[in-house]
Amino acid sequence: MKILFLTTVLPGKKRGGGELVSQGFIETLLESHQVSVIGYQRQNDEYELAPYEYSAGQRFIETESAGWQRYVWLLQSFIHQQAYSVTKYISKGYISTLNQLSPKSYDIVILDHAQMGWLMPYLDKFILLTHNVEYQLYKQQTHNSTGPQKILVQREARRIKVIEDQTVTKAQQVWTLTNHDSAYFSNYNTSTIAFEIPSRLKPQPSHAVLRPSFDLGLLGTWTWQANLEGLKWFLQEVCPLLPSHLSIHIAGKGTEGLHVPPNVYLRGFVPDATTILQEARVIAIPSVQGGGIQIKTLDAIAVGSRIVTTSIALRGIDNYPAGLLVADTAPQFAEGILRSLQQTQTHDLIAWSEHRRHEFQRKLKDALANLS
Repeated sequence: MKILFLTTVLPGKKRGGGELVSQGFIETLLESHQVSVIGYQRQNDEYELAPYEYSAGQRFIETESAGWQRYVWLLQSFIHQQAYSVTKYISKGYISTLNQLSPKSYDIVILDHAQMGWLMPYLDKFILLTHNVEYQLYKQQTHNSTGPQKILVQREARRIKVIEDQTVTKAQQVWTLTNHDSAYFSNYNTSTIAFEIPSRLKPQPSHAVLRPSFDLGLLGTWTWQANLEGLKWFLQEVCPLLPSHLSIHIAGKGTEGLHVPPNVYLRGFVPDATTILQEARVIAIPSVQGGGIQIKTLDAIAVGSRIVTTSIALRGIDNYPAGLLVADTAPQFAEGILRSLQQTQTHDLIAWSEHRRHEFQRKLKDALANLS
């Protein structure tokens, strides 16, 4: 089959959970099909396109780095009565690249993210790959917002719901990452399928595994507000309950300006997340809000880490393997970390991870075969 994959930013560099999910689908599809991917490149980002990738041009992706452009997008979103997170991806360059490839020449078109629903007028039919229930995600953020920001987030929730509902309703199939999202979207489209996303990490031979060099590791894209709220909860509520001699390393973009105790080290962006997962004696995943699925949870399982996590961080991971310690209050979380530091991992997490990978591949093959 010829498949056209339309996304926001080209995900080949796998920067953050969303791009990891998108690239996971792309790479699995490439094993059996001819795939073309259209997306933006980040502004001023050196990116060597893969043979199957087509750039719609350079664009600011993260709002905090967009400078004055964010105000232009905000104004346009009001003028056209659209969600801001939709407006920022609309461009003549994208439409031009799409027309050059001619969507009608493809057997299947996949829209990656409901924010790309603005492309519906240019498509006869498509599958929607949705990473979250976007409406619910923005609605959650209103609880942590005040003043003008809260008004804007409330508006975003209303506007994104409109295009999300329209895109879901029109799609041939809706692909979700969790059973929760699948149950929600099934109310709008009965051809909704929940996928068990696997880790991107492959098992490594024992001699390649690094020896732990610090006690506790946290990994995430902290520029995403939902992730940042979890990190703040950890630093403010959990950290004071832990012994000051524990060495804690926090990796990922978005920690600039955070005030941390002397035993907490901010490592910033790391090119290889596997290193952090293997260097830490215990991995902490303190998610307190959000939607979709936590790729870092799956990655930690795949390398056999000892894990302390909140129940929210396990969303979309049904029947998770034994050995994960789940705690939703700060005292329980701190106690779980101390207990995990004294244990050795005996459960076969890698086997669980490999089974999940095979199930994902099977389900994706069946979904394409069942297209009407």
